[in-house]
Amino acid sequence: MRPYPNILPPEKKDTLRLGLIMAYLQTVVMFVFITAFFVGGILFSVRMIYAGNDEALKQSTTESDGADDAATEIQRLNAYLKRIDGITADATAWSDRLAEFGRAVPAGIQLQNVSFSPSSKINIIGLAAHRDDLLLLQERLARLSYVKEVSSPLSNLFQKKDVKFEINMTVKPPTPAAK
Repeated sequence: MRPYPNILPPEKKDTLRLGLIMAYLQTVVMFVFITAFFVGGILFSVRMIYAGNDEALKQSTTESDGADDAATEIQRLNAYLKRIDGITADATAWSDRLAEFGRAVPAGIQLQNVSFSPSSKINIIGLAAHRDDLLLLQERLARLSYVKEVSSPLSNLFQKKDVKFEINMTVKPPTPAAK
């Protein structure tokens, strides 16, 4: 093979050499940028994976804190319900007693006010069409199973018709079976 003579002038040789060096540098810089881009992408992906794991760890910690909070709330509610059970165990079941009371009121009686006091007393104010209706009411109230005493002022008996009356009753303390 025969060598070809290089007949390019030295300025052209320097320009070509400079072009080759520039192309080589461009290739190296592009390679560095592409490598940096890929490494950055990998690092970003790894960071996102760890951030997701950290978020899941925080959420599971929060959920376990929520479970502790729920257990505490359940204990608080159970204590509250036990207090309510204690209160209601001592309470009187008035619904049955009021039904019995309603059946004891004769037809000629209009009740205007029935008030209950904490000291087991009931005060009844009303209007009786006749004195006999009032006496019948007093008799029936005295026969109620939960009534201890029935009293009324003698002034209730002064009129024969349209008698304004007031009756005071004392209620027996509830027995455990009557609640």
